[in-house]
Amino acid sequence: MRAEELRRSSSASSGGEGGMRRTNYLRDMSAPGIFYTLHPNLLIGLYRAMDVFWTLRARDARRSGEEIGFYEFGLFQGFSFWYANNLAYEMGMSMEFHGFDSFQGLPPSEVDIHRNWAPGNYACSLEQVQDSLTKWGMPLKFHLHRGWYSKQLFSTVAKRHALPVAGIALIDCDLYESAREVLSFLETLMAKNTILMFDDYNAFGGDSNHG
Repeated sequence: MRAEELRRSSSASSGGEGGMRRTNYLRDMSAPGIFYTLHPNLLIGLYRAMDVFWTLRARDARRSGEEIGFYEFGLFQGFSFWYANNLAYEMGMSMEFHGFDSFQGLPPSEVDIHRNWAPGNYACSLEQVQDSLTKWGMPLKFHLHRGWYSKQLFSTVAKRHALPVAGIALIDCDLYESAREVLSFLETLMAKNTILMFDDYNAFGGDSNHG
């Protein structure tokens, strides 16, 4: 697409000159009935991760009957969670899916200050996510966990569920403070060949103090 065509497309989408307005974009993406991902490239990454994991470990795990877990942190509408569930099913993998989100959008951050990660951004209710997953189908067992990422949340979940070893963990929680809590939790679930995926790894140029 040429630059002029892109500008016209952006103007038409926003209802005026100057491109899409961020607040309208986030609001429209959260509207009931809309179900798709903010990051199409993430789906490519998920496919590659599933393929690699299948080669390294999943076939042996299936033979031994070992339960494998897929963990996702930061669901938004749940599209990538749904995609991974159906992909694992089509590949013949036995995986138990666990999705974590506040379902109230992002929390405040003292480290990652950016308009894209303002408190409340990317909010999507638990009910809307559940409705979408039910409508489009989740062939493998899954659980949704609501709450702000913290030791208390993860401890409560661990007491309620016999959590399987992490095969793949998708960390898409945007903020440093959230990612820190998630990694502390995953430390107890990781094993040989566990694959960690970070959607926002290079959001600040790979700075270890952000994202």
